[in-house]
Amino acid sequence: MPGVIELLRDIESEHGVPVELLCAALEEALRDAYRAHIDEGEIDVIASVDRASGEIAVIDRRVVAEVPVNGREIALADAPAGYQPGDYLDDPVDVTGLARVAARAVLPTLKRRILEHKREAVFALYRPRQGTIVRGLVQRVVDGDVYVALEYDIEAVLPRDERAPGDVFAINDTLDAELLAVAKAPHGPMLVLSRSRASYVRALLPRPEIVLAAARRPGFVTVLASNRNTLANDVATMLARVPDERIQIIRWEHDPAEMIVQLMPEGTGEVFAVAEHRLVIVEGENVTPLQLELARQLCPGWGVRVAAPGASDAVLEEHLAAVAAAPDENEIDPEVVRRLEAYARERDEAEDA
Repeated sequence: MPGVIELLRDIESEHGVPVELLCAALEEALRDAYRAHIDEGEIDVIASVDRASGEIAVIDRRVVAEVPVNGREIALADAPAGYQPGDYLDDPVDVTGLARVAARAVLPTLKRRILEHKREAVFALYRPRQGTIVRGLVQRVVDGDVYVALEYDIEAVLPRDERAPGDVFAINDTLDAELLAVAKAPHGPMLVLSRSRASYVRALLPRPEIVLAAARRPGFVTVLASNRNTLANDVATMLARVPDERIQIIRWEHDPAEMIVQLMPEGTGEVFAVAEHRLVIVEGENVTPLQLELARQLCPGWGVRVAAPGASDAVLEEHLAAVAAAPDENEIDPEVVRRLEAYARERDEAEDA
């Protein structure tokens, strides 16, 4: 088959898939084509493509047996001299007669290998960038989910659940967001974006590593906890990206109670941590739902409960019962994953039609 290597190098140049991988795909297709051609079920067939010349060889391998038990074995009496039971007898196949059958199998196999390679390349490129800001152009909006073309025409999605209040996007708008997750899925890597979490605002900072904890109610307030006095200067450069949101800076503390008390209103009573149960109890009657929500976000892995003065023991018991009954939580809502997977499946079916 003249010109095979040249053809594969053209594919490598166009799609970025190594020739070695393409040769392996071609060998796989040739094996499948030969099996389909002789229609004898499971057989041992070897196909090879010379990486330098492009020369193709297909070998039908049989096993020598004293007494054959199936049609694929060669009786010892019929084998060439010197063969013993268990030896392999390799018969070269006329590749010319295989060409038409192979042609039907090669293209789908190459297409599948190219797609698999591109998906792995996308995963390897973007997985290390989780938690950073990425930018792209809005391609479409489907049921509130915004599909965005990133560099190299890689598609990511900003689910409606991860949009901030006031996020309105039109086709070809430039959008920046946090790369929240890169996960392998049946239809290729799923790149999920977010603009609603505290981690998005944190990633906007020139030095996000100096923020040791963060909490957010998108569209209202973001709380950043740091042990650096210079954080205010970094925040000034970020405010233009969240212009309608108040940024509150608090002092980060090892003791979660000492950090949470900074969010509480005046007149709040004692705030203390029950370390053995990873619980912070706030004694007070004026704590708002927003303050409570922010406090819980600042201390992941800790419960935060409000108790009336003298009622801390009852609140602790209630907390322990709730923890025992609570289901495991996932990073991304399973319903979001299901919805995006359904869209990806419909898109792939439309492209194949």
